Order: sequence, then C-alpha cells, then structure tokens
Amino acid sequence: MRHILCLILMCGLAACGTTYDVAHDDFIEDFYNGEYAIAGDIMAVATVSANPVDTPYIGGLQCGTAYLWSGDAAERKMCFDTANNVLNGTLDDDSGYRIKQYEKIAMATYQGIGEILDASNDAGMFFNRAYMYQSENVQDNDAEITAAQEKINKNMAGVNTNLAISQAISEMDSAPDAVAPMRDYVNPYTTYIGAIYNALNGDMGNAPLDFSRVKAFAPNNHFVVSDLDTIKSHKDSVWVFFENGMVGDIRPRALAPAVLQVFGIRISVPDIFPGTPALSNLRVTADGKSVNTEFLANMDSIVKTDINKYRNANIIKSIAFESGKVAAAIMTKSVTNKMSHKNNNNLWLDFLGTYAMIGIMSSDQPWDLRSWTALPHEIQVARVDMPRTRTLVLDDKYTVEIPNEIKNAAVFIRLPSAGATPSIGVGRLN
Repeated sequence: MRHILCLILMCGLAACGTTYDVAHDDFIEDFYNGEYAIAGDIMAVATVSANPVDTPYIGGLQCGTAYLWSGDAAERKMCFDTANNVLNGTLDDDSGYRIKQYEKIAMATYQGIGEILDASNDAGMFFNRAYMYQSENVQDNDAEITAAQEKINKNMAGVNTNLAISQAISEMDSAPDAVAPMRDYVNPYTTYIGAIYNALNGDMGNAPLDFSRVKAFAPNNHFVVSDLDTIKSHKDSVWVFFENGMVGDIRPRALAPAVLQVFGIRISVPDIFPGTPALSNLRVTADGKSVNTEFLANMDSIVKTDINKYRNANIIKSIAFESGKVAAAIMTKSVTNKMSHKNNNNLWLDFLGTYAMIGIMSSDQPWDLRSWTALPHEIQVARVDMPRTRTLVLDDKYTVEIPNEIKNAAVFIRLPSAGATPSIGVGRLN
C-alpha cells in the first residue's frame, strides 16, 4: 500500500513546474504582444543567466529569438551561444529536454539572420552550419521502442502493438486539426535564405539545387521561381521576409485505438496543433508599385516532421504507461480485497484501495511538452527591385529606409499577432 500511495504523491508532484515552465507563460504573453525585449529579459533571467543555469538550451533558443527581434545583438549572441554550447557539449543541460533536429537547423538560421542585420560577414558560416544540420542522418529510436515494448509484454500480454500503432497513426492523421508534416528535414526558410545569401556573395555552387528544393515546397511562390535569374542578372533587389503569427502548441492528443479499447486503454501522444497567422499577407510598396508576400514555409509542419520521428516510440511508451496503470490497479484491488478479508472487511482498507485505484487510473503520462514557442506560424516572402528612393512601405503603415551602402537588402518583419508591434529590421545581403 505504501508504494501505491507513493505513486499518487508522485503524480501530484509531476504537476510542479521548473523555472522555465513558470517563466514561459509571461514570456509568451509579452512576445505575443510585441514586447520582445521584456520577453527576452524574462527568459534570460529565468534560464541562461540563472545561478545555477536552468534549462540553458531551450531557454537560450527562446531568449535568443526575442533579443533578435528587439535588436539587442549582444544579448542575442549570449542566448544563442549558451544553447549552442549545450550542442557542443561544453555546457551541461540536465533538464531532460530532448534536442530536436529542427531546432538545431533553425538556431543556425537565426544566428545567420542576426549577422545579416548586424551587417557582418559571418552570416554565411551559420547558413552553412544549418545546411550541414539538414544533411545529417536522422537518429533512430529503436532502443526506446524496445524498452517500452518490454513493459507492455510484462503488464498486458496480448496487446497487438503493431496494430495499435497503425490505428493510432490513422487517428492522428485523420484528425480535423492534424498538421501535415514536411516530406523530410529540409527547412525551406533555411535553404532559401542561405541560397540567396551565398549566391549573392559569389557561391553559386549549390544555388540551382537549393532553389529547386525550395520550389518543391512552395510551388506557387512567384518570387522563388525567378530568384535565381534575378541574382544572375545582377539587378539590385530587396528581399522581404515576413515571419507571420505564432507556431502551434505541442499538446497531448487523446487517442482510442480500437485494439486497445478491449483492455479499457486510451492513450495520449504529443502532437502539434495548428498555430495562427497574424495577417493573411503583407503588402510591400516600392516606387509606387505593390506586391504581396507569398507563402514559403509552415513552421508547424516542420515541427510535425520532428515529432513524427519519435511517433512510434511515443505511442508505444503511452501504451506501456497506460497498461502499467491497468496492471497496478488490478494488483491494488486484489491486495486490498485480501487485506480487507483478513481484517473482517475493514472499510478503511477498502477506501484506501479505492482511492489508490482512482489516483493510479487518473494519472497522466508526464510528457515533456516544452518547445521553441517564439517561432512563427509561417514564413512569407517577397522581392522587389531596389527602389530609386531606397524606401519601402509595408501595408501603408510602416516606412522602411534602405541605407545607401547596401547593394542587395534583406528586410525582416516579425509580427506575432495582429495587435502586436512589428519588429522590422534591415540587413545587408551584400
């Protein structure tokens, strides 16, 4: 009985958050409203600047993004460097957070964007690093699957795991709010901006292939189709990158595969639910002519690709957890019945047994649902000839001046929500 009551206590304690969890809600509220510097300070103090450092990797990604859009280069580099030091093994992160492939790619991309905004010559180094991450082999998770399968076999012999997995995947994919994954680990945003930057700076080696890959993900984007020809023509241009809305939330998705219903088992699996755009698009006006930004990439889909990497393991882990609860509840009922019988049907023991069973069956799988929530829902892009006035107007609201020393420019706009203050930065591509 002591072990059962300990299980109930542990389930209650699992709800307690880390420093990151406590800070996250305030971070997102401020970021959503366009208070990027405040959001960055909240996350930096709670994580990468904490003593001892708490969750430096995911905290570094969050505050690095916020400081990027607040224009604080020193703090941006501090946050991203902290996260990168975890990747390089020079800083420990014992939070249990599993580093995701898309995060490594996106971090290198945002480091490159920061260098463009700083008019630095180091941007290419980060885009090449992002390219390298995209080329890495996907790690397998066979060991995790095997361990979870052994738990199922011990607790609930007779569960057809392969059928349960296929039924769970079918449920996930057919849900009305299901996010479609990318076809592979290529991030069109990373590939696109890296191809533009490298080609404009004399490295045309991978440009044809990279632009071709991006076209496959955004076949209706008129700018992507003609970018390479524009670069080859040596016509000075301005590329506009619109980071629109907020990426979706990662939450448990409740599933009920038919093969598990026989055992009274329902499972939950981490999944991403769709984020929201701030605007349908952005109008860009230069020299009296206007174009609208067009879709390039959906960050929800990029995240979903990484989630799917572990989907089978998570389904099996959830089955193992739920079947373990059933087995523990059956054992509790058996033990308390025997003890009550020996003690003349002691009602107090019956009550403790019932309470323990309720605690066991109502406990949830403690998924780690932390994610890089400062990312956009989608990226849209546009391109215009460098205006004679070197001035752009966005949605008839915001005027953007292009410095004379910039030959080809990049304009980055971050708008988390329709009511937020946009962050607008002008950078040098060459």
